[in-house]
Amino acid sequence: MIKLKHVTLDADFYHIRFQNSYSSTLDSSGEPVFFLQPSSITKGFEAESNIYITHGISAYLNASVGRAAYTGNLNVICTAPCTAAQISVAAPSGLWVANTPSDTQTEGVTYQHKAWDLGLFNKRVGTFYQDNGAYHNQATINPFSVTNAFFNYTIRSGGRFDQTKIRLSFNNLFNQHSITGESITGTAVTQNIAANGATYVDPFNTVGQTPIAAGDNISVLPARSVMLSITFGLSTKR
Repeated sequence: MIKLKHVTLDADFYHIRFQNSYSSTLDSSGEPVFFLQPSSITKGFEAESNIYITHGISAYLNASVGRAAYTGNLNVICTAPCTAAQISVAAPSGLWVANTPSDTQTEGVTYQHKAWDLGLFNKRVGTFYQDNGAYHNQATINPFSVTNAFFNYTIRSGGRFDQTKIRLSFNNLFNQHSITGESITGTAVTQNIAANGATYVDPFNTVGQTPIAAGDNISVLPARSVMLSITFGLSTKR
């Protein structure tokens, strides 16, 4: 970590092994079956900095690049008290852990002067994958960004309502409607390789992404919203 008069900088590398997490899938009767997930390793780099520019204006920067992947195969056989036929869940080594973005970035500008506190922040989330009760990276969620802004005013009159805070915030300022998640109902397609007039099954035992199906549900960024809030402060008059 570096801390100067007008600049702070913090950076770190990380390598984390996760174990003993649980997931679930449904058997043929629709009942959930819980099982221990395979180990995964998350590794990457993150850095952030705050830069004081002038007259109460500061810039904030944050970025990360990482990868979270399963490290081994897992086969789970459904046994008692399963209420239907046995099932098997496989986790091919090397696939991304669901909902772990490849990178993130945040840029912000803030202004502070006396009772005023203003800010504008943009957050970008990189590509990540989602599964459907199995470990196949069956859906790709493309990068998306969201921008928020806020205006704060704090009453500092020394009166009875001293320290009352008035906040006006704008969420999703530019009204983006990017896809942020997908509920998959289809079946993944086996990934085969065609060469020299013959078709070969993927030797890594992975499967391709799941085609779009009528029952799929997607999540999108909420539309732009504006919120005004007041937090009252009470003090004894002098």
